[in-house]
Amino acid sequence: MLTGALIGVSIFSASSPITTQSLMERRLDFVRTAPSFTQKQSSSYSRTSVKPGNDDWFANDDYGHYLRQEGKEYVMADLKGPGAVVRMWSANPMGTLRMYFDGETTPRVKTNMRDWVRQLQAQMPGFGKDFAFWAGPGWDVYVPMPYAKSCKVTMEPGEKENPGGLYYHVGYRTFAPGTDVTTFQPGDLASAAPAPAFDPAKAAIKEDVLLAPDKATTTFKLVGSGRIKDIHLNWNYADPHPEQTLRSIWVTGTFDGEKTISAPLGDFLAAPFGHGDADSMEVHLRFDMPYKREATFTFERNTSYPGAALLLQFAGSNDSFGENEAINYFHCDFSRDRGRTLPRRDMHWLDVTGEGYLVGCNLLMQSPTRDWWGEGDEKIYVDGESFPSTFGTGTEDFLNYAWGSPVPFWTASGAQSYTTTTRNSFGYCNISRFMTYDPVPFKSSIKFDVELWHWADCVATWDRVAYWYGKPGSKAVQQARPSWKDLELPVVADIVRIAGAIEGEKLKYTKTGGEAEIQEGFGDMSGDGQIWWMDAPVGTKLNVEVPAADGEYELTLGGCFARDYGIHQLYWNGEKLGGPVDFYDGNLQWKQVKLGRVKVTGGKATFTAECVGSNPKAEPRKMFAVDYFILKKV
Repeated sequence: MLTGALIGVSIFSASSPITTQSLMERRLDFVRTAPSFTQKQSSSYSRTSVKPGNDDWFANDDYGHYLRQEGKEYVMADLKGPGAVVRMWSANPMGTLRMYFDGETTPRVKTNMRDWVRQLQAQMPGFGKDFAFWAGPGWDVYVPMPYAKSCKVTMEPGEKENPGGLYYHVGYRTFAPGTDVTTFQPGDLASAAPAPAFDPAKAAIKEDVLLAPDKATTTFKLVGSGRIKDIHLNWNYADPHPEQTLRSIWVTGTFDGEKTISAPLGDFLAAPFGHGDADSMEVHLRFDMPYKREATFTFERNTSYPGAALLLQFAGSNDSFGENEAINYFHCDFSRDRGRTLPRRDMHWLDVTGEGYLVGCNLLMQSPTRDWWGEGDEKIYVDGESFPSTFGTGTEDFLNYAWGSPVPFWTASGAQSYTTTTRNSFGYCNISRFMTYDPVPFKSSIKFDVELWHWADCVATWDRVAYWYGKPGSKAVQQARPSWKDLELPVVADIVRIAGAIEGEKLKYTKTGGEAEIQEGFGDMSGDGQIWWMDAPVGTKLNVEVPAADGEYELTLGGCFARDYGIHQLYWNGEKLGGPVDFYDGNLQWKQVKLGRVKVTGGKATFTAECVGSNPKAEPRKMFAVDYFILKKV
């Protein structure tokens, strides 16, 4: 598994223009280059969030907000160059995407937004999935698209699509005036290619260190001038709890006498559960770590825990750095928020004074409930900004995926390498993002906040590391190191099933409009998931076949209530089950709805939900869900 991305060693040349190819090669060398551009984000964040101090700062209506409307098109970004779009994301891509470059009235990019990932992958065979991919339901495009003067990004919804429901990010960098930039052409992708991957087997530096379970401290040192480029973890596959072993080792890294790494070993490697890509089961951290005189790693071990031996393999290059040469050191800082989830607040994932680049993070989430924990927006303040130039739409959105999917994924820009069985809202979720395509540079300071926004009032834990580069002397605000006891990861149970429930995810269904799918379990769902019906036009229906023995029953629906759920008329075999039911609730929760006496004949019945509207307080998606039915014989 690639838990980090290779960072190229060459730098932008003053005599060469910035092109799609040069950006795709990731030619920016974080080690040797000082920040020379800015990185910002245009998004659908809640416009209610104006300043800290009240609940509006944590508003969650972060969809359907645009810069303006031009005819049928909604403007998501209107950027002035020279610059480059370097990341685009959506939870629910829709309609026609258009990108207008350098003031042109005819778009150079015009495509079905949902299909664009597949199209880009086809244009870049062999490496396209590094630049365009689906991460769970999250839609991600990291293809760099430079522009000399300007770039306008718009979306025109389809006939039956609601633009008020779109979630989006457009990440972009802006270069200094006068920078030579060759504007993107779609045809550029036919010949573009990333830089060759670093091959540890051919490295000039290759050193191993064995971390024995009975050794309290192990020190590893590289002397001279060089650059670590790959740290590979081998662990004992017979270890029943690799996560406990990895949490029983604390790593400290020092480069030329400057301490820059302090974290549990597994968190440092962005793999606290020791799980990698199912195809390779490899764990690598691939960030350049330079040193002029020496690099020293100290591994402290909790010898009271009988964990397995671990082998770490270091690979790198013999780069020569002059004593007076300006370089940036690699940093990794561990921090945590553990406590009650209310009142909501901003968590400080990184707070640095100095100069450098934010290049990634890893999050290990521990949630005691199945209510969703990832609504919190990222807020990145650069060089003393009073309002964040990167303001997002949710923690999972910043981490490349959407809707809290438990499906694992591995990409060059991050991974979800572990969730507790079928859940990523209950128990543990480990997910990372690597910002080698879209780093955030800073000249004097950076503050990286993420809202603590959990649907439940509970005690939860956000453990994370932030990866960044800093000029010598750059300092991050440090938390106190947790005790060995605090670092333990308790075993958690999974999947609650309601007694007597006929689980919705097991049933056959059809629809006459909107979108429907099996949404895998989170929150207080029973079983493995629910039938999820979204964006249903008024008058359309969801039909569900319910198998049961013939007879009379008292019918109970296990349903979801939330701020984006609609008002629906319910039927059993075509007969109304009372009046319409409003499934709106300001909080996400699952409730039982008593629907009265019904009959079953022929071994099955048809349950129908007809969309009739939505509560004036509700968000516009008019959703509905069947978690389960209970049929009690009478």
